[in-house]
Amino acid sequence: MTTNNRHLPPIATAARRLLTALANGERVDQPGWLRAGNGWRLAARAAELRACGWHLERELVETAAGGRRAIYRLNEVEQRTARDMLHEQSEAMARSVALAGGAA
Repeated sequence: MTTNNRHLPPIATAARRLLTALANGERVDQPGWLRAGNGWRLAARAAELRACGWHLERELVETAAGGRRAIYRLNEVEQRTARDMLHEQSEAMARSVALAGGAA
């Protein structure tokens, strides 16, 4: 499934979880990513999404300790495209299961 050279990362991967969160309008940073149980590699997952053709926006903000942290998001067009592609793939998978008689 591609739209304007974008494709979805594999199902059940951290990159897919990140795309889903961003498609739903979330702004994701490392502390939130950790709290959600996704590990330390948020920047690597963002790089995976960029390699899949997604145009992530990154905002660098100062931390209380004087460092910087990145906050990732998708603009509204990218969000809509991601939601549409995720929905289309979900429906295609449901049709496939139905055609197979619901067998796993």
